[in-house]
Amino acid sequence: MGGAWIAAVLIGLSALYPVTWTIGAEPVVIKNVRITPKFETAGIIVESDAASVSLEILGPKGFQAAFPFVRFDQNHLATSLFGLQPDTEYTIRIAGTTVHRFRTEREFEMPRDEHVVRVDSMEKLQRAADAAERRVFIEGSWLCAVRVRRDVRS
Repeated sequence: MGGAWIAAVLIGLSALYPVTWTIGAEPVVIKNVRITPKFETAGIIVESDAASVSLEILGPKGFQAAFPFVRFDQNHLATSLFGLQPDTEYTIRIAGTTVHRFRTEREFEMPRDEHVVRVDSMEKLQRAADAAERRVFIEGSWLCAVRVRRDVRS
């Protein structure tokens, strides 16, 4: 009667407080990790035949659980991290032991517009060169020698 009573109590408690029981669990083997960081996200693919693999990200209070991995074929699991900061280094822990570091990409900057200035005299060409910013390329066909003066120290 004692064993049945203990089993009933455990079943009742497990309904209130879910517990995962692991008996003789083998360590999770991670064979390959691919991290693809972007600006505010990172995709993570691991090669493992384990039933499940944990993922934690290092935060201000230590390692914290992240989105769980989802199996997408017999040997691979994948997940994503969201809400990351651009150009920031992160540390993750996979399966409780494997630590990896990665850096998100820098904030994207739109390239400046190209400006085309049409000139019909050397004076206008010089004014255009004087007004141009650094790293400007001037292309053209000229019937005479062209000399454009520009102080590149500015």
